[in-house]
Amino acid sequence: MNSNQGFTLLEVIFVLFVWSILITLSVPILFTNIDHHIEKEFFKTLESDILLVQTTSHGTTLNNASIVFNNDSYIVRILGDEDKIMNRNYPAGWKTDGRSFKKISFKNGTIRQPGTILLKSPKDDYRIIFPLGKGRGYVEKQ
Repeated sequence: MNSNQGFTLLEVIFVLFVWSILITLSVPILFTNIDHHIEKEFFKTLESDILLVQTTSHGTTLNNASIVFNNDSYIVRILGDEDKIMNRNYPAGWKTDGRSFKKISFKNGTIRQPGTILLKSPKDDYRIIFPLGKGRGYVEKQ
């Protein structure tokens, strides 16, 4: 048995130990990236819904398009020949502050009532601010 082909049990255990440490260190980075991606996608969807409501309101004085913010979701309502109602859930653990602004709607592309919506995630708080004027609003991370 003088052939030295293969690895000893000690060498295999050492390599597995090093790999387990590397994997353990990479898991928190992975979860941070997933949370960041979920946050980014949520705000991208919210922005497109606000743009939809704003463009639907052009050329009409009726209050036929709005977004209503609930505690764990928001509802996009577009009323017309075919009523469209879309319910969008917040990411897990997110909620709105009960004291904040609840509904946004536009009149000819201008916000009807300026206000602030407060969203609370497990890590951060966000303020979605709708100023008076033509803008759709912006997000502040607190």
